[in-house]
Parts: sequence; structure tokens; C-alpha cells
Amino acid sequence: MNTQTKILVSHPFDPLGNKIGGIQTFIKNLIMYAPQDLEISLVGISSNKELREVGKWQKIEVFGREINFLPVLFLKEQNKRSFIPLSLKFTINLLRYRKVISVEGKILEFHRVESAIAFLKNLKNSVIVVHGNMSDLRNKNTEVKWRGFSWFYF
Repeated sequence: MNTQTKILVSHPFDPLGNKIGGIQTFIKNLIMYAPQDLEISLVGISSNKELREVGKWQKIEVFGREINFLPVLFLKEQNKRSFIPLSLKFTINLLRYRKVISVEGKILEFHRVESAIAFLKNLKNSVIVVHGNMSDLRNKNTEVKWRGFSWFYF
């Protein structure tokens, strides 16, 4: 019987890309400082479709540690905002590729509520980390695109 703890992290970023931000730092620190017996899988995006092909699981090295990585979307410029929110594009592609994402025996970790939608049937062993100041969602002058859906977060 395999008793190794396994975690599946879901967030729209390429751990080998140049995306800046607090969530990315949080996940990279998890990879760097997690116990060696923790098996880490990450579902994210690719910023280099030749090296990290969309829809294919691959082993990548992050901070000298090998993790399983599945990009479900290609985005060359991770730091550029688009009209359609990245979290929406990512969630749609999570739904598209969910048949190749095994959740059996894994703790699911989400850093955006939207990402959890693709796994609604498997949320028993999951953690949703909500980053940011929740009062921004209620501020009529906020730049947060989800401000009209603040009820979704609460």
C-alpha cells in the first residue's frame, strides 16, 4: 500500500515562466520547501509550447525538485491582462482536460475559487486558498474583474 502523500495544485501559471505575483511565489515556495516525500503535481499553463506541450503530463524540475506538470492552456505573455480573464480561460481548459487529471488519492489545492469548478465532484479532500483582500470585492472602485460576483467568493 502506497502511503505517500500526494497533492495536486491547480493555478494558471507556468512554474518555469516569468509570471510575477504573490500566488506564484506561494506555490513555488510550496515546491521548494515541501517535504521530499510529498508528491507534487501541478496543473497550470505553458508559456513555451515547444518545451511544455499543452495537454501532456510531463516531469519538470523546479528548484531542483521534480514535479508532475500538466499545462492546459498556452499563454506566451503571462503578465499581460486580456479582456477575457485568465481564470475563466483556465477554468474552461481545466474542464476540457479533466479526463487526463487524476485526483484519486490526492489532496486538491486551489488558489482561485473558479478552478475548483472543474472538480466539483472531487472536493472532499481539497483546500482552497483565497489570496488578497476580500474587501476589494465589495469596493465599487476596485480593479478586480470579479467584483460583480463577490457573492461567489462568500
